[in-house]
Amino acid sequence: MTRKFLLLTAIFAGTLFSCEENDKIPDETPIITIDSELTHYINNVGGEFTIDISSNAAYGVSITGNPEWLTVIEPVTRAVESSTITLKAEPNTDPNSREAIVVVKDSKSDTSTRFKIIQNSANPTLVLVDENGEPLEEQELAATLAVEGGSITVHVNANVPFDATVDPTIEWIEPTKATDNKSVTLTITPNVTEHTKYVPRSGTVYFTSGDGKVSAKFTVTQNARQAGIYTVIEAGQLEALIFELEDENVIKTLQNVTISGPLNDEDFNVINSLFRDLSELDLSGAELVKIPDQTFEIGYNENGKLRSVILPEGLKEIGKRAFYGNKLLSEVVLPNALIKIDANAFADCDNLTNITIPSSLEVIGSEAFKDCDKLGEIIFAENSRLDTIDAYAFYKTLPFGGGSLSYGGGEFVIPNSVRFIGDYAFCQFFKDPANPAKITLGSNVNAIGGSSGSLDINGSAFRNNDGLIEINIPGTIKAIPNNTFQNTSLTTVIIENGVETIGDRAFSTSGSAIYKPTIKSVTFPASLKSIGAYAFDYQIYLREAVLPAGATYESNSFNDIPNISITIQEEK
Repeated sequence: MTRKFLLLTAIFAGTLFSCEENDKIPDETPIITIDSELTHYINNVGGEFTIDISSNAAYGVSITGNPEWLTVIEPVTRAVESSTITLKAEPNTDPNSREAIVVVKDSKSDTSTRFKIIQNSANPTLVLVDENGEPLEEQELAATLAVEGGSITVHVNANVPFDATVDPTIEWIEPTKATDNKSVTLTITPNVTEHTKYVPRSGTVYFTSGDGKVSAKFTVTQNARQAGIYTVIEAGQLEALIFELEDENVIKTLQNVTISGPLNDEDFNVINSLFRDLSELDLSGAELVKIPDQTFEIGYNENGKLRSVILPEGLKEIGKRAFYGNKLLSEVVLPNALIKIDANAFADCDNLTNITIPSSLEVIGSEAFKDCDKLGEIIFAENSRLDTIDAYAFYKTLPFGGGSLSYGGGEFVIPNSVRFIGDYAFCQFFKDPANPAKITLGSNVNAIGGSSGSLDINGSAFRNNDGLIEINIPGTIKAIPNNTFQNTSLTTVIIENGVETIGDRAFSTSGSAIYKPTIKSVTFPASLKSIGAYAFDYQIYLREAVLPAGATYESNSFNDIPNISITIQEEK
């Protein structure tokens, strides 16, 4: 496109133009117009070339600084009929380009115009490079930006002037060249265009020398806004945001959802009601202290589809029945600030296979992981502050012989911080004889609660675990309640000094095909005061029981154990 440049000699004032009819410009006003680009590029070979010009006055032509490599052939001075200026450039043998300013001036006034001549270097180059000046590889001549946009700096190594341009139809990329000619900043606007909000877009930036002899290009791809990603500014506004961003037919089919920002109970109701196909939920960027009660609870006749949940780092509590009954849920990442998991929070999540308990957690509520039949691994983080494992916390209602669904075997260490283990807390959790488990109880299991004072491990806590072969019983436990280790596979029982009572059926076995007698020896502490009814019922391999002075036992404490020798030590 030809760019014309117009200059007028007179200073704008009230007398410059007449306000008479037709507003004619006076004939004596000198006009000089360059009929070609104001910057003219020539190659390094040089030679003669012409510049088109129009003028209504006599003019002269000069070159600023009178460079030796560029001269005016004609005209030095010419009248109005002249239409071209002829110049001559010497060959450029220098590795850099060079330039000169040509001035065209009215011979009778100060009216003038000027244009620039740029001659390429002997070997013109234009290369896109990295920050260290190394040429970019082909795969590096492109960049991908997020939907939010941003900026990219493209570094250029060129010994010729160049322009950076994009196709006029691409309005979302704005190139800006640095004043030192060594880089171009590409500004990318957000990709939120209506009706194309799920479609990525690409554009090419062209780097071209003035004469077009050397060039390079850089491709920018901007991701589309991915459905299902929401950043909430104010709690309670999630629903409005979803309908602002999404097509209704998309909302119904979303399986992966990521939500960040402040959330309240109303927002969780929205999640539950709108995303009926929800499979993966990422709340890592959400701001909340509690997952509300029953938020994602699935009823008995419902089919939940939730498989994975990532919870925010600031979360303190997971409410009652929050994820109850999500039978497909297989992955949950618990945050490092979590303090409490309420009752039934993950109960009946059949596909949950492992869980890591963060060091911050203090309470695992009753039935929190009850009937998670595939839960085979529990990892307690170091420096645990866990205080309470409440009743039925890891209870499994497995059928007899369900060993393949039980704990994976090996040593199971309950943190020293734990003071209370509730009724049936680990009942039927260690059920696989092929993967025997050894339990190490922490040194502080001595919870005090209820009207009776200290009841440290409540009844049936480790009952019906034929995969449980070994456990230490620390002296901090004052009482081993009824049925605590009934129907296990313990062989050697060492009860440390401090334990005072052993409850009814605490170590008994039913003698069934699954629960066989296994105990061969028991070490009773000097602190022991009493042994309850049927405490060691049918442990037929137990041959001897040496009790401390003053200890009492029921007539059936060692029921169905033929030829057992029971000795009570004398007072010292």
